[in-house]
Amino acid sequence: MTVRGLLDWAARTLESDTPRLDAEVLLGHVLGRDRGWLFTWGDRPVGDPEVQAFHAAVARRMKREPVAYITGRREFHEVMLRVTPDVLIPRPETELLVEVALKRKPTTVLDLCTGSGAVAVAVARALRNCRVTATDISPAALEVARQNAVANDVADRVSLRHGDLWEAVKGRFDLILANPPYVSEKEHEALMVNVRDYEPRLALVAEEEGLAVIGRIAEGAGAHLEPSGALAMEIGANQGAVVRDLLERLGYRKVHGHSDLAGHPRVIEGEI
Repeated sequence: MTVRGLLDWAARTLESDTPRLDAEVLLGHVLGRDRGWLFTWGDRPVGDPEVQAFHAAVARRMKREPVAYITGRREFHEVMLRVTPDVLIPRPETELLVEVALKRKPTTVLDLCTGSGAVAVAVARALRNCRVTATDISPAALEVARQNAVANDVADRVSLRHGDLWEAVKGRFDLILANPPYVSEKEHEALMVNVRDYEPRLALVAEEEGLAVIGRIAEGAGAHLEPSGALAMEIGANQGAVVRDLLERLGYRKVHGHSDLAGHPRVIEGEI
């Protein structure tokens, strides 16, 4: 079968919001080619081993497994990352945390709940004079973050620490970033299958209607921020007002939100 034939078959077979795109990404992964190559060489025949590997990838996608876990890769803020089921798949809204860092240009950053290391690696790549400490409660996630730091040539400026939030942290920082668990138990049950059944629950769900970890971070950040340092956290689409109020009650100044493409405040920032 040809490249085009395989893509047409998969696009008809896959049940997703983006079947053609999924097919192109999966076939490109199997063949070790980019999407431009697939378009240019659509009439090229594909060998049986590659066809079988593509069929296996499509079968996994048919079970709603995320494409990023099948390929083991995801691009995030101009860096390519390795992802596994031990970490959340980096999302566009999380790039807002990186944008906060780029605007502030800190020399020291703490990235809590780092997961794949997406934020830590992207910040270190973009700000060459910045040193980043990244923490996570999951040893498996930290191993993925380590691999991403090495692969993106920032391992000398990204220090990884294992522990539950502040127990892994020493010292003060110009900026603290966090993408903590913020989904409630009820919300988790209603998530799409590709998220609920495949992405790590530990990185998604928090008690107190999704606010437990956010609260712990907000309460403890002051002890680890330099004067005029800032905290920026990703939050749920409907948590903006309550988190803003929390930060203001804790004495944060200049509290404001950064909205995602849908207009929801998805990152809340405040200075100590």
